[in-house]
Amino acid sequence: MKDELETVFERTDWQVMPDNLTLLQNWILDVKKLQIGKMVWPVQGTFAAFRKKTHGVSVVITSQQLQLLKNDQLNLTFASKDIKKCTVFLEENMRQPTIAATTHPRFHTIIQIETDDTNYYFQVYGAQAGWYLVTHANTIWNVPTADPLNLKQFAATDDDEQLMIQINKFGYYNLVKGTKYEFSNQKIIVTRN
Repeated sequence: MKDELETVFERTDWQVMPDNLTLLQNWILDVKKLQIGKMVWPVQGTFAAFRKKTHGVSVVITSQQLQLLKNDQLNLTFASKDIKKCTVFLEENMRQPTIAATTHPRFHTIIQIETDDTNYYFQVYGAQAGWYLVTHANTIWNVPTADPLNLKQFAATDDDEQLMIQINKFGYYNLVKGTKYEFSNQKIIVTRN
C-alpha cells in the first residue's frame, strides 16, 4: 500500500501557482527561485542583475516566515510559529538541462512544510538549496528542520555542480536506502521537471 508521500510524487507537479491555494495541499509546486536570506537558488547566473522580475513561483524564507510569491507578488505566508516541521530531501532526476555539460543524474531539493492542517511541497532545481537549509537551519529560522537523507554529510561547497558530483559518487540509492524515500529510487524520474 502506498503512503501519502508516494502518492504526492506520482502526481504531476504544479508548474504555476493555482488561484485556489488549497489545491497546493499535498502536491508539489515547482519553484523557479528559492531565497534564504541573501542566498538564491538556483544560481541566477551572469544576467540576474538584468532581470527585474521573477516569472513564476518564488519561495522566500526568513527568520519569521516562509513567503510564497507569484511573479513577485505575495500570495501566501506561513509564520514560523505556524510551521510544525520542515523536512528537506532530494529527488533524483535524469532529465538534463539543454546546456548541461554532464551526463550524471541531477537533483531537485524538495522542501516539505507541515502545518496543523496539511503538507506543502516545494521543489527547486539543484541540491545546494537543500544542503544549505539543513546545515544552517538553526541560524535561519526557529522551525524544526529534518534532514532524513543526512545531507549534512557532504562537504561544504558553493558550487551546486560539485555537490551533485559528491552525491552521485556516494550514490542516490545509498542516500535513500532504509528511508521512507527509498521508493523514489525504484523508478528513474524522467518526466518530472
